[in-house]
Amino acid sequence: MTFRFESFVDDVMRDIEKSEENSRRKALQYSAKKMRKNISKRSVSTSGDYPGRRSGGLRKSIRYKLKTGKKGVSFVGSTAPHAHLLEFGHGDGKEQNKRPFVNKTLLEEEQEIINILSTEYF
Repeated sequence: MTFRFESFVDDVMRDIEKSEENSRRKALQYSAKKMRKNISKRSVSTSGDYPGRRSGGLRKSIRYKLKTGKKGVSFVGSTAPHAHLLEFGHGDGKEQNKRPFVNKTLLEEEQEIINILSTEYF
């Protein structure tokens, strides 16, 4: 009976990579869910608030994408054509027209996202 150490190491590395992928997916899902919740209130928004819901198009456009591999950069945000105008402002008074929802949600939920990543991975 021979013991193949190389095979064992490969299996462990594969399990670690799978665990890391799962934790990243859960963190992305959590972030997208919170973003949808924050922009689902039907109201007129003011500068600095979450955008109020009108048609629901912005909420429906919240997506996340998980890329795996060595250069696995993940994405969470909106695919709506007007999302960047709400997030960063537009017009002459850009600061007054901002209704951030991506960065604001991520900053508010930062600790929970860190908890998800550390719980699943370690």
